[in-house]
Amino acid sequence: GLNDWMAFGVAFVISLVVLVYTCAPSVTLQDSGELVTASDYLGVPHPPGYPLSTVLTWLFIRIFDWVRFHGHPNPAWGAALASVFFGALLSGNIALLISRSGIDLLQFRRHEEGRPLTHIEKLISWASGVSAGLLLVFCPFIWSQAVIVEHYTLNAFCHILILTLLYAWMKRSYTTKLLYWMAFVFGITFTNCQPIILFVPAIILVLFSTDRRLCRDCVAAGLIIIGGFVLFSIFYPEYAVRPFEPRILWIIIACLMLATPVVMGFIARELFSEWRRVVPLILFAFLGLSLFVYLPIASDFNPPMNWGYPRTWEGFKHAVTRGQYQALSSAIMPMDFLKQCWEFCCELNDQYPFPIFFLGLVPIFYFRYIWRRNWAWLLGTLIGFAVTGPGMMVILNPPHDIQSLFIAQVQFVQSTSIYALWLGYGLIFSLAFIENIFRNRVALMTGIVIVLLLPMSLIWQNEYNVKIIHSMGGNEQNGHDFGWQFGNYQLRGIDAIKEELLPGETPPPSSSYPPEMETNAVFYGGTDPGRFVPTYMIYCAKVRPDVMLITQNALADNTFMDVTRDLYGDLIWIPTPQDTNYAFQSYVND
Repeated sequence: GLNDWMAFGVAFVISLVVLVYTCAPSVTLQDSGELVTASDYLGVPHPPGYPLSTVLTWLFIRIFDWVRFHGHPNPAWGAALASVFFGALLSGNIALLISRSGIDLLQFRRHEEGRPLTHIEKLISWASGVSAGLLLVFCPFIWSQAVIVEHYTLNAFCHILILTLLYAWMKRSYTTKLLYWMAFVFGITFTNCQPIILFVPAIILVLFSTDRRLCRDCVAAGLIIIGGFVLFSIFYPEYAVRPFEPRILWIIIACLMLATPVVMGFIARELFSEWRRVVPLILFAFLGLSLFVYLPIASDFNPPMNWGYPRTWEGFKHAVTRGQYQALSSAIMPMDFLKQCWEFCCELNDQYPFPIFFLGLVPIFYFRYIWRRNWAWLLGTLIGFAVTGPGMMVILNPPHDIQSLFIAQVQFVQSTSIYALWLGYGLIFSLAFIENIFRNRVALMTGIVIVLLLPMSLIWQNEYNVKIIHSMGGNEQNGHDFGWQFGNYQLRGIDAIKEELLPGETPPPSSSYPPEMETNAVFYGGTDPGRFVPTYMIYCAKVRPDVMLITQNALADNTFMDVTRDLYGDLIWIPTPQDTNYAFQSYVND
């Protein structure tokens, strides 16, 4: 309804204004330079290749191609605006979903079935949706990723969009098109964020509660597709995306998958009676997955960012299977499991400090009234939160030092977004409680004003919370140009430093050091957090496009050597794979 879309609009506009104002002016550290270069040249970043975010970010770069920074091209700002835009969309989507579903949760207040919504109920749901949307976008997890070049706000938006489409279909199950759109979004999200697979149990639960025959046929089709894929990979390993070892065990598992639909059909006395809907669902999901085809096509154009060389079958497998990441060592022991769950709760409390955090628990006190009509939705969101939050923490099992948690925290933007949903429900029931107890418009309006001002507490936290600032720093990036300085000073030396000196500022101790890099120099990158800044400065900002770049992968990664050979093979001597293997063997022998 109009009320719900107004909640979306208010949350979106406020989020957009604040995020644009606090957006990084140019390149930042870590993966920023790599991702911008991949997007600017329609290349391939690190696994899984992120084709969705690369293409979308390329559009933003082209739209804002006219923006300059210190007289140089500034695609980093356009790419960062993509993060800003999807962060604002995420905020608006949460507001929309809370405003709509919150009204349904308040049905227990109505004594007559189908009684029209009151203005009070609409106002309560609207204010709660707007507040929860802003609480989400101003929490450190989201805010810090929304103002730099990253793909996490897009991933979180896609997760919540799937929930939104699922909820809309649940309330209007006759509109199968919503399911097709959800399948397409699920498939396209998988190309950008493979942990979306953890959402499957929640989706199956909602399908089961709404249309059991469709759920049965979807599960059966899924088991057949997965079982067939496993068997094909085992018997034709040359085409396998990943190895399935031990072989016998996986053959048994695949056969059980293929046998289960037969048992389901025998018990239900029918199977695939809903094939007219199941087949389009599968096709739409595969249509989304087909975006992976972007990787070999983009790689074949030899872009400067061509991670893993996916134009080859081995490189493509390396990308889609996240080949560079180490094997997981999950917390399976009881005490380790509990410690990781507790650590996740502490991290979540940092995002929504006391007492905001406990608002997400308020709906528990109303389960008696809301569970019967809405059990599938409530349980589905709980499952989605559990697997993307505590479940992900247990799977990753990171050490509890500041650096490890800082690296791992971006994996929890999806669970943080789902918890914002429950924060919105907590706000709705809190305001409904005030309205029921006091039956006073002044008391209710005071509560609504407090609810709308709650996001300001996170802005205050960003400025004054010593613990958060010490461990993660502030979230705003307005005016923070360290990334630019880091790259500019390396390439252009003392001249770049002098250009940025303010009047009266103390000059460097030497007027000639460090010198500018010479024409056709070879820049060897390192493994520090600024390792991709030179990539951006050379290829995107074009500070020194004549300088050649070889990063830390050069001596150990054959696929990177293939990329380097494509870029500089006619300018510098590059060892063959045999040369590299011989050099490495000599090193081992020494």
